[in-house]
Amino acid sequence: DIEQILKRKVPYLNLFRIAVGYKEAILAKLYVFIEIKKSSGSKYNRIAHDIYTAILDEIGLITKGIVFMPLRSIPKTSSGKLQRQECVHR
Repeated sequence: DIEQILKRKVPYLNLFRIAVGYKEAILAKLYVFIEIKKSSGSKYNRIAHDIYTAILDEIGLITKGIVFMPLRSIPKTSSGKLQRQECVHR
């Protein structure tokens, strides 16, 4: 599970809510959605680099996109599960 890989390889990500989704095409495209407070661009760059590197090093996949979202904006089901594919469709 890529979300668990990220939490293990990039420990400070445990502070954030993360969702990983795929967009089906000829080749599946991997997207990482992360809820985070607004911050300086350099913090976003570091987080994006760490996510991209962790996924590439651990399972050899290239991340198509890393999307920073406002807090509490990753959609959830009525039972509280993250709706990963809904993130991709937005």
